Amino acid sequence: MINRMVPIILIIVILVSFGFAQDKESAKEQAKIILTSLNQNNTIKDKIKENCVIAVLYNPQSPLSENEKDLIVNSLDDNKKIKVHDKKISVVEIPMDPSLNLEKKIIIKKINAFWLTSDLDHYINNIRESARYNQVTTISTNENMVTNSLVAMGIQKTEAGYKLVINKHEASNINVDLNQNLLSQSIVIE
Repeated sequence: MINRMVPIILIIVILVSFGFAQDKESAKEQAKIILTSLNQNNTIKDKIKENCVIAVLYNPQSPLSENEKDLIVNSLDDNKKIKVHDKKISVVEIPMDPSLNLEKKIIIKKINAFWLTSDLDHYINNIRESARYNQVTTISTNENMVTNSLVAMGIQKTEAGYKLVINKHEASNINVDLNQNLLSQSIVIE
């Protein structure tokens, strides 16, 4: 009986590993698109100090959010050669908590962008207000967050691959000035 189970278990492990590898590769490609687009973000250009600091916000109570955080951080690390306005990127992980002072984190860490994971519903108003007040670009690979005006930038899978999606209303709401060239090359939601 055990000898019959070994091939089945092996097939399951291979399929799960293949799916994870595909997720990792697609996340790496999405991170590359986001980082490249940040070079056409005039607000970030004026605010970057030593490094372009991207804060990955996640819900430590959510396994989905934790997994997305790990995938995003690894994808950004895999793309560290890409510079944003000639500055290296730096990634910080921020576990969201009701007592967290996001304003203070932005100032101390010199955060230029928030990359949001899933399951941050309870914190979204605080995140958006902090982003608006401090001109921090908001990003998510969850397309619904972009279409629902919760973040300014995201990714959409098209037949040709991944493409940048910009919610122009939310970008304006958080005082982010995006280059016209970037807008013309992206899917723009008014």
